[in-house]
Amino acid sequence: MKSIKVQMLAALLFGFAAALIAAGAVNAYSEKTWFTYSPQHKYDSSWPTGNDWQQRAIDSRTAWNNVSPTSFNWSYNASADSRVEYISLCCGRLGETGYWWCGVPYFSNICAAFPRIQNTGYTWYAGTGTPSSGQYDLWSVLTHEFGHGSGLYDHSTSGSCSGTGGPTMCPSISATSTHWRTLEQEDNDRLNSIYP
Repeated sequence: MKSIKVQMLAALLFGFAAALIAAGAVNAYSEKTWFTYSPQHKYDSSWPTGNDWQQRAIDSRTAWNNVSPTSFNWSYNASADSRVEYISLCCGRLGETGYWWCGVPYFSNICAAFPRIQNTGYTWYAGTGTPSSGQYDLWSVLTHEFGHGSGLYDHSTSGSCSGTGGPTMCPSISATSTHWRTLEQEDNDRLNSIYP
């Protein structure tokens, strides 16, 4: 009889622990937010110093700053913890965004974000026109990464991500595409939903 009670207690505790883990996992995959509506970034020493590269970073963050009615607003500060990087990335990625998490529960806030652009294996176009064959649009990819830096995950509905259009937060873009430079209504809605 004692053995059955121990087994029942163990099963109950296991179920409770599994529920806590599942709750944490759900939270880990929901969009995270900054503790402030005014995150700041700087340029890492790896970021090319050409005016076009810095201007594309300004253009990319401005796309998110122009979303209304939210007051979320990226800005530049040479002392910021967040930084834009041009580094070697894993697995053929065009870009990625790293984070420093803080807050309770489950590190629920972004304390610093690191939009990163791949420095190996791709030819980048840093202008405002149309990239040539085989070039990837820096402005588009960096706008997508600033979306991640703002707390958004990749768009999960494949139907609206097909073709040459779709939200900026779609998971992939082809060479010469520039459609991520501007945000779609879904991108605006998602930012407004986490920064009302």
